[in-house]
Amino acid sequence: MNAIERLKKAMLFFAMAGLGVLISCSEENVALQEEAELITEDAITDVYFEDVDDIAGLALLSDDGTDNGGRVAESRTIIIQDSRCNCESVVVTITIDPQSTPEKPIGDIVIDFGEGCTDALGNVRKGKILIHFEGRRFLPGSTVVATFDNYSINDIQLSGTRTLTNITESSVSAPKF
Repeated sequence: MNAIERLKKAMLFFAMAGLGVLISCSEENVALQEEAELITEDAITDVYFEDVDDIAGLALLSDDGTDNGGRVAESRTIIIQDSRCNCESVVVTITIDPQSTPEKPIGDIVIDFGEGCTDALGNVRKGKILIHFEGRRFLPGSTVVATFDNYSINDIQLSGTRTLTNITESSVSAPKF
C-alpha cells in the first residue's frame, strides 16, 4: 500500500468518524428535545391535577350558610367561592352518606362544569369532577378520591383516579398527603 492509498484510507476513516460524531450529536439533541417535551407535558399534567385537588378541597370546605360546612344527611347544591367555578352553568352537588357522622363525614360531591366554564384566566373547564370523601380532610386517615366524567381543561381530557390520603401520624402535625 503506497502513501496515497494510506492517506485516502486515513481520510475516509476520519470522514466516517466525523460523520459518526455528527450523527451522534444530532441524535443526542433529538433525545434531549424529546425529554424536554416530556418534562413539559408532565408539568402541565401536574398543574391540571393539582387544580382538581384545589377545587375539591374548596368544595369540601364550602359553607352553604347553615354553619355546618355543607355536611348534613341530604343531597343539595352548594356554592364554591372561587373564580374557577363562577359560571352560572357550574352546579356543585353534595350528597352525604347515611353512614356519615360529624366525627367521620362520608359523602360525594359532583362538580359539573356543563358544556364549559371560562375562568378569569381564560381556562375553559368542561364535564364533571366526581369526588368521594371519607373523614375530615386534615385529620389522619382521611381520603379524597377524584374521578372524572368527560372532564377537560383547555380541551385536555383528564381521566383516571386521583386519591389523596392524609398520612399524618397525628392531628397535631402538619398534614401530609
